[in-house]
Amino acid sequence: MTRRQLWEEDAAGQDDAEATVDLSEAVAGKDEIKLALGVFDKKGVSHYALRAQFSNLRIKGIQMADADLSNADTWQQEIVGPFDFEFSSICTGEDKFSLPLIVMPSGSRGEYQHRWGEEATAELISTKVRMILELVAEGKVQGCVTYCLNKQAGSEDFDAVAAVIKEFWARQKDK
Repeated sequence: MTRRQLWEEDAAGQDDAEATVDLSEAVAGKDEIKLALGVFDKKGVSHYALRAQFSNLRIKGIQMADADLSNADTWQQEIVGPFDFEFSSICTGEDKFSLPLIVMPSGSRGEYQHRWGEEATAELISTKVRMILELVAEGKVQGCVTYCLNKQAGSEDFDAVAAVIKEFWARQKDK
């Protein structure tokens, strides 16, 4: 079987676009074809999974055995890598959303005090980061980015947060 890639689109960012792909040249003179829809992460970041979804497949000029992407008897999934992928029927008006949540704890002592009403310390800042990383590990949020963390050499705050992050990644490797 000859495999040909007929279309690609960058998956970076949020994109709910439609794609129209002309298959006429690829199917000319053939009685039967196998159609595969794929997702490939060219510049993947291992700890930020790509989330992809195909829905509402419509084909003109070809007789499809089953265009319902949610039918597991017709369409199979093969997932390799840190992907979250879903075949589904088109979703309208069902309040089904996938909104990535990145939490930004304050790394700035002044902002920390403003948000939490207590004097900031390296230990308190890193405790908030640890709490959020636990939510990441539980799959409740997708990421943690510190807001205005002092990254200067010798920063007590940076060193405390860096230790928490290193501890988090060491635990993730053990899983």
